[in-house]
Amino acid sequence: MPAPPPKHPAPTAEMSETRIAATNRWQREGRRAETTLYREDATRRHREQIGVSKAQATDLAWEDTLVRFPALTPAEMAAAKAGLPASDPETDPLDISKQPASRLKRLAAIPPDLDRDMLWVYAHLELPDIQLEAAPSLGAWSLLRVARADPAKFMDRVFTRIKPAAPTPEAKPSTEPKEPRKRDEGLQELRGMVDG
Repeated sequence: MPAPPPKHPAPTAEMSETRIAATNRWQREGRRAETTLYREDATRRHREQIGVSKAQATDLAWEDTLVRFPALTPAEMAAAKAGLPASDPETDPLDISKQPASRLKRLAAIPPDLDRDMLWVYAHLELPDIQLEAAPSLGAWSLLRVARADPAKFMDRVFTRIKPAAPTPEAKPSTEPKEPRKRDEGLQELRGMVDG
């Protein structure tokens, strides 16, 4: 006789979310593939380890997946969209949740300037003891957190898109007026994340 299904936690707000709503949320968060793999593995584990029917295993796997993948916070969502891991507030030296409100208000009042903020992040990427007061804006501080999570991705996907291309030695200076620098989609997405 197979063992009874494992006890699961009491239903929570996450667990009351419909499967369709959860799937749509995971798609928006960029985690649909990850959650699908987790749910399929959980279904297989439930069938093999406790011997329940496929339907019961699927239901249990959905419950597990809803608990394991709750809705992301805005910071986690921005990191997920950028393809970066979210940081842990307990171990992250750049976490602002423990900063005095006066510092945050001062920085929040400064309008973001993406080019300035990106260059500041580039200049401070490897400095270990940077203080919040040194940031030109709250967006720059947040961008520094994202950049430190994956510096190579920051340099490849973000910074290289805004730095001007170096002129080639054969190139002659143009006498025509320069066109305004075009902004690509990645930079626009980043600007949206910084602007909130």
